Amino acid sequence: MEDLNKSKYNSHHNETEMSKIGIIALISAGLLIGLLFFSIQSVVSPFLIFFAIEFLLYPLRYIKFVRTFMWLAGIIFSVWFLFELRSILLPFIIAILLAYLFNPLVTKLETKGIKRWLSSLMLIIILLAVFASLIIFIMPLAIQQFNNIFMAITDITGELVNYIKHGKIFAWLTHYGIDTDYARERLSQELTPKLEDILKNLLTSVFGFISSISVLITQIINIFIIPFLAFYLLKDFVLLVDRMKSLIPVKKEGSVVNYLSKVDKLIGKYLRGALIVAFIHGILVGVLLAIFGIKYPVVLGMIAGVLSIIPYFGLFISLSLSLIVALFSGDPVWLKIVFVLSTFGFLQILEASVISPNILGKQVGLHPVLLILSLLLFGYFLGFLGLLIAVPVTAIIIMTIKDWEERKKLATELMIEKEK
Repeated sequence: MEDLNKSKYNSHHNETEMSKIGIIALISAGLLIGLLFFSIQSVVSPFLIFFAIEFLLYPLRYIKFVRTFMWLAGIIFSVWFLFELRSILLPFIIAILLAYLFNPLVTKLETKGIKRWLSSLMLIIILLAVFASLIIFIMPLAIQQFNNIFMAITDITGELVNYIKHGKIFAWLTHYGIDTDYARERLSQELTPKLEDILKNLLTSVFGFISSISVLITQIINIFIIPFLAFYLLKDFVLLVDRMKSLIPVKKEGSVVNYLSKVDKLIGKYLRGALIVAFIHGILVGVLLAIFGIKYPVVLGMIAGVLSIIPYFGLFISLSLSLIVALFSGDPVWLKIVFVLSTFGFLQILEASVISPNILGKQVGLHPVLLILSLLLFGYFLGFLGLLIAVPVTAIIIMTIKDWEERKKLATELMIEKEK
């Protein structure tokens, strides 16, 4: 027994010594390679650095610290690699997203006896027809209306400032003997340019997403690649999912598949529902504003549709823009303002009581405070894209935390039962 303990001690001691030697060798080699990279810095690339790290550390991979460092280097290199290839990978990302969104529909058609390749082909053809119709009929009109709004901002802000300058506020100040000349002068010098900049920046930010789509449209090659990729991904989606499952270690397959199925149920239904609601919301806003004689209804409908994905902030921005446009859509101004307020109020009630419950359900269910916080954080770090992904990403984080808490609670209960 004593010999066995001595043998374990010697083995542990030797492993510790080897770890120390490995770390010393790692530091020494790292310094030398750093000096070498410094001397040839003009030809150094992330590829060279990454493979040098992996080659250097591979013999020491049995040390936990070294393995962690190798994994960290691999993750950082992968992030850089994907970021560098973002323009090339964009068609693949869009195609994967389309395949993911429409996979349930193709699967349902397959259960009704329609072959998967045929339903995938039919769906892609329909999507191409819709996309082509938007490009031919809607996009030119929307771009024209947007340019008109952008060009009219200077006139709009000037008229708005004049309306304020000659409004009841200054009449009220004059009535009480307050000199309003200085206030009018400062208003002309300060408010007009700042208000113009605010509106231009707001419109530019709102249309940043639409502008990126326009840039994408100009890349003709992507127009051909995306449907081609989407068709094959949609046709073989089940096979791809099975292949990805086979890569999961057997010991963790059950928990990983269970977690991913929860994510799919949460995010899949949310994304599909949110896109349908946004489409309906945008069409209704455009149609109702056109009926009430508000200018630029196509652009305002598109803005409302896209921004409806963003809770609270989207409604505020689209309503504000619509009210500003309504002010200069002809007489009677007050009636058109009432029409805009009534339109958005009616649509909010309709969406909250009929559309969202039947399409979205209660898939996310985030607390309003948490929802606003996530929108602010994601918007600050990722801009408009962050606002779009804030809700689903936050929902995944919350679901992960709840899943961890449930597993921890279950493990505690099992431990208590064993102790009894």
